Amino acid sequence: MFCISVSQAACQSKSQFSWNLLSDESKITYVSVKNNNLMENNTFEILKGEVTINGNAEFLIDLSSVNTNNDIRDERLRKIFFKTETYPFAKVTALINLSEYETLPVGSSLSKDVNFNLFFQGLNIDYESKLEIFRLGKNKVLVKSIEPIIIDGEDYGLYSEFKKLQQLAGLDSIVPVVPVVISLVFQR
Repeated sequence: MFCISVSQAACQSKSQFSWNLLSDESKITYVSVKNNNLMENNTFEILKGEVTINGNAEFLIDLSSVNTNNDIRDERLRKIFFKTETYPFAKVTALINLSEYETLPVGSSLSKDVNFNLFFQGLNIDYESKLEIFRLGKNKVLVKSIEPIIIDGEDYGLYSEFKKLQQLAGLDSIVPVVPVVISLVFQR
């Protein structure tokens, strides 16, 4: 156990620090599919979040930070799809048992199924994802998705937004289902 060689009071004070998301080392990537076979990687550049001492995990995705490597597409996504003037952020929340990770040796990892909630444009939808947590250092962890997280835009009522983007770009189709991959670094 982590506390064997230190006093209980010292151990408790160590665990009272939140794990903060390091935005510059973290990434959320999703793949869009157009015209049935044209795939493009897209990212969100700005993320904020933490895991509190009681295991409440929350992070915000700044939707205006979408990066598709195409300025016109980025602007259309902000205005038409993400509606960032009304909904600037998507929020992910989960409850995590931190004690499972506190004893993880540096350099090792642990796979875990994690339930989480995505709050996007006023709707909450629950998901489950298989994650791998790597202990990078005593006070630093990397959380990566083992499998893509599948998000269906139609679950959020975005059918007309997909059609509008498709029309503006002159495309035959835009697939409303996107695989999302996360790579999040937390430090305390």
